[in-house]
Amino acid sequence: MGENIAGATTRKVTIKAFRFNAETDYLPSYKSYTMEVGKDE
Repeated sequence: MGENIAGATTRKVTIKAFRFNAETDYLPSYKSYTMEVGKDE
């Protein structure tokens, strides 16, 4: 799942956010953000 870099294991985490900006968006929508996090994050 993660990779071992100098003894630290990382894993990918995906966060799904419900977003809406009344000035620019007609309808709200979901946006997914994926990042790699380590043990200390």
